[in-house]
Amino acid sequence: MKKILILLLIVLVGCKSDDGVGSEGGDAISHENDVSSERSIVSVGDNCAAAIKSDGILYTWGNNYYGELGDGTIVPRDTPDKASMDNDWASVSAGYDHMIALKNDGTLWAWGANYLGQLGDGTTTERITPIQIGSDSDWTSVSTRGFHTLAIKSDGTLYAWGLNCDGQLGDGTTNDKNVPVKIGNDNNWAVVSAGRSHTVAIKNNGALYTWGDHEDCKLGIDGSVDKYTPTQIGNDTDWFSISAGYSHTVAIKKNRTLFIWGKQFTNEYLPLIFEKPTPVGNDMDWAAASAGRYHTLAIKKDGTLYAWGDNVHGELGIGIFSGSTIPVRVGNDSDWTAISAGVSQTVALKEDGNIYAWGRKRKTKIYSHDLSILKKPKPVQIGGDSDWDVAATGEKNSAAIKTDGALYAWGANYYGQLGDGTYFDKQVPTRIGNENDWATVSCGQYHTAAIKTDGTLYAWGIVNYLIDDRILTLSNYPFPIGNDNDWASVSCGSFYTVAIKTNGTLHSWGDNEYGQLGNGTTLGIYDLNQIGDDSDWASISSGKEHAVAIKTDGTLYAWGNNEYGQLGDGTTINKVDPIQITSDSDWVAVSAGSTSTAGLKNDGRIYVWGRLDHAFFYSPTEVTPQSVGIDNNWAAIASSNFQYVAINNNGNLYFWGYCTEDRKAQVLMEPVQIGDGSNWSSVSAGYYHTLGIKSDGTLHAWGENSEGQLGDGNAWSFEPVLLHW
Repeated sequence: MKKILILLLIVLVGCKSDDGVGSEGGDAISHENDVSSERSIVSVGDNCAAAIKSDGILYTWGNNYYGELGDGTIVPRDTPDKASMDNDWASVSAGYDHMIALKNDGTLWAWGANYLGQLGDGTTTERITPIQIGSDSDWTSVSTRGFHTLAIKSDGTLYAWGLNCDGQLGDGTTNDKNVPVKIGNDNNWAVVSAGRSHTVAIKNNGALYTWGDHEDCKLGIDGSVDKYTPTQIGNDTDWFSISAGYSHTVAIKKNRTLFIWGKQFTNEYLPLIFEKPTPVGNDMDWAAASAGRYHTLAIKKDGTLYAWGDNVHGELGIGIFSGSTIPVRVGNDSDWTAISAGVSQTVALKEDGNIYAWGRKRKTKIYSHDLSILKKPKPVQIGGDSDWDVAATGEKNSAAIKTDGALYAWGANYYGQLGDGTYFDKQVPTRIGNENDWATVSCGQYHTAAIKTDGTLYAWGIVNYLIDDRILTLSNYPFPIGNDNDWASVSCGSFYTVAIKTNGTLHSWGDNEYGQLGNGTTLGIYDLNQIGDDSDWASISSGKEHAVAIKTDGTLYAWGNNEYGQLGDGTTINKVDPIQITSDSDWVAVSAGSTSTAGLKNDGRIYVWGRLDHAFFYSPTEVTPQSVGIDNNWAAIASSNFQYVAINNNGNLYFWGYCTEDRKAQVLMEPVQIGDGSNWSSVSAGYYHTLGIKSDGTLHAWGENSEGQLGDGNAWSFEPVLLHW
């Protein structure tokens, strides 16, 4: 340690030092004679990130206060989504709160904040959608970091614009520019990389140049004076790739050796300052590198990924929060293709085109109760799994099954209703067991039930099931209900459960104060109890204390609590046996909420009844089904605690009823479209949160998140958020 400390004291001489906090690092950029320079297809800025997939579509996510996501809004987004419908994007670079991108036709585009002229459109007006910079179509590469941008044209000329307080534009001044300004007269520039307040570039002959702020020795040259014009670093002409970060730079030579200069930190906050380009080990197989704020990542030719430097937020991706002064391998994968290191986070792409991120998750307008979930010390795939098949919502918990039969659960778990063997809440989807044979799942107020592909039935949480002459009250893992293997569907209410067998018979167990078991009494039954002798039941839905079901002939039945007319039989009298609701035989779907019910007929119309003072009707209660509007193109309906969610035949998603925004209650009296797109396939409404699955298999959540029931690791969300677990 003594030798290391002495070295630090020596290299500090002749360099300014500043431990201030600021913007982001750079993307991996490479060049080699007779080989075209790589374009950045993934980039993370200070508050936003972007990636271009193989189909040329640009995805963005992060904060959006200035429109930096380019989607025409100022709404932040925690998961990647299309910035536009264009599919001809070639390269993208993210700045502090703006982005610059190239299209395949060589045109240059920008959007986001523009208070320092960083967009280059001749104004200081922010843009929430991409705007073309000039009319030229001969741009070949672009790089932005912090608040300044540099770009190269096909003739090898270099241009710069934006903030210039440290001479980072290289035009010989410290004056900001809001349009591209040509840098010198040279026409042999090959690659350029913008850092926080400095710039590094390579010429066609492999010579390396730098300019701007020299603080912390980030320019890699002698002296402590800022440079306002390009200044060559040494005499070598074999540089291959460069990446300028916040206060340091990394570069690779044509023999694939790796070099670093400037300042890095470890977790001990002891600065490692390299005055000039210094070799990083002896390996000669580096392919690309990216400099962040105080950390660095690099990919080798075999596709393996390495990281070193500061790791307080897990930005190295090595599974721990300890820093490293030497490259440490990130996981065991060998299919990494692109990397971008930010302030305290990292984004990368794999060969399959999937996006991964780790480190500190930058907060958007939606804040988390649990700050630990904002730090990811290992690569986490983002962009949303596309293999979700079934989703269910309880009071403050959620569950879902993937197409491979794997079961996941998250949210409140104080009664073991998640089934993971603990009583701890989970903020993100958590795998339940290792089985891949789950077929369907239902969440009640404090318990969950599910059926496997072999027809066996399981329950957990407050089970209330008789086993060995005693009532099993709690189970924090899936517990088998009986020995039968012919169960077809199940629905959980509040302390009771109703299920249908493949032979069409109806069964129930649990509490029965209001007759919700449908067995002709109000006595609780804690063993499987068949409801009547009918064998033509088709579907079932359990509300808080009442249940509704449809028979194969399309007739509708209800029983249980009827205080608000939620049974729909024209009275407010509880029913202990199934009673037919209307004489109609064209019901195709029904959903029981807390104190109301919604149903769908085969003519595409939705009907609601029960307590409706929070939704659509001026009357506090309706004791018979009432049509919702005049639309007749509805395909699915879900009812919950004073709220309704529905999907129409076009796949559009609608909501009405009681909702909260910024924790302030409001009521939507008629269906209002939520989310975007027209590819919603199913929806499940909990007490104050909702899950929806799109036709592409992605899972989305919105509403209250006090116990983590949304599964996105944030707090409240007032529009659908794509889950990326």
